[in-house]
Amino acid sequence: DRDDKLNEPDRGHYRAALEFLVREKTIRPGTAEHLWQACSRENQHPGEKLILEGRITVNQWCESLHAARADESLGTSLPSKWKWLALTTTAFAAAVLVLILKEVGVI
Repeated sequence: DRDDKLNEPDRGHYRAALEFLVREKTIRPGTAEHLWQACSRENQHPGEKLILEGRITVNQWCESLHAARADESLGTSLPSKWKWLALTTTAFAAAVLVLILKEVGVI
C-alpha cells in the first residue's frame, strides 16, 4: 500500500477504501464496520485481513485505495450518488456569479 515515494497511506485512506468497497457492493456495510473496529483494536491492516480471508483480491484493494486517494484529491468524500449534485451546484453558482458580475459592469 505504499505510494510512488514508498510512503504508507494514512489510516483515513483505509477507511475510505472500505467505503469504496461498500459502494461497489464488494463487501457489506456491517462487514466494513466490524472489520474497521477489529483492525483498530488489533492494530491490523483492513485490506490485508480482507485479502487473507478471501473476501477480496489484491487488485480490488489497490483499486479501492486509488479511489480513496482520488476522492481526497477532489476534496470530498461524498458518496458518488451525491457528487453530481455537488458539481452541478458549483457550475450553477459559477454561472450566477458571472451574470451578477455582468449586470454590475465588472465584466
